[in-house]
Amino acid sequence: RSCGLPARVVGTAEWNRPEGGNHNWPEVWFDNQWNFIDPGPGNATWNEAWFVEIASKAVARTKNGIYAAMTWLPDQADSTYIGEWRTPSIYFPALEVTSHYAEAGRFPLNNWGVHTHQVPLA
Repeated sequence: RSCGLPARVVGTAEWNRPEGGNHNWPEVWFDNQWNFIDPGPGNATWNEAWFVEIASKAVARTKNGIYAAMTWLPDQADSTYIGEWRTPSIYFPALEVTSHYAEAGRFPLNNWGVHTHQVPLA
């Protein structure tokens, strides 16, 4: 966002798997769509990440869903994202985006209609 690109935080309060866990990652708007990247060390390809298969099993409208925080446009939110990483939990207005990630798990990402981009990490 500091470079003038729209960006948002996306994540799940709890993965839909026996061991649970949660994760958040950024999405950036370019090529007329939201694109994700895992900000961990060594990750430099848009729309590819270790969590794609796990995210494809997310369940919409549950704490296992994938949500984009909408704190800057709360009137456009259609859901609530639960921040369970602290006590007490915090609740953010959110946009439900689970179907976007469910599609990612069904198709190889390069055929998902998403351009992958190599991004040099400085």
